Amino acid sequence: SPLHKAVEMGHEDCVAILLDAGANVDATNVEAETPLHYACWTGGAQIVARLLEAGASIHHDSGMGYMEDYDQDQIVGNATGHPIHVAAAKSRECVQLLLDAGATTDVRGVYFGQTPLHHAAEAGQLESLRLLLASGAEV
Repeated sequence: SPLHKAVEMGHEDCVAILLDAGANVDATNVEAETPLHYACWTGGAQIVARLLEAGASIHHDSGMGYMEDYDQDQIVGNATGHPIHVAAAKSRECVQLLLDAGATTDVRGVYFGQTPLHHAAEAGQLESLRLLLASGAEV
């Protein structure tokens, strides 16, 4: 959707205009990813905050990561699951925004059952890892 593209490119003003014009904040692309997945992948905390203010679902599970039938380069970060899985691999600030909005630290992705902690560890995101642990993530 145009909202996906604006988010992907980090165009905060375009995101605001599209949302104000009624863009579906939870629209999905062909990989079942929402604009919030994209915002978490790009690490755009301001856009994550704007999408959350607009009512974006923190519970949408794309369930797409690591599936053999899809070109991995076409999937946002190859991160399966909820926006917090994506954020954990990219941005402590985005993880904090999602936790503040009610995301849970131990939600498991559809494929492989990985938690946000798995993604933070795999990506070497020490700050995300520390935040998740401090927020009660199971080791």
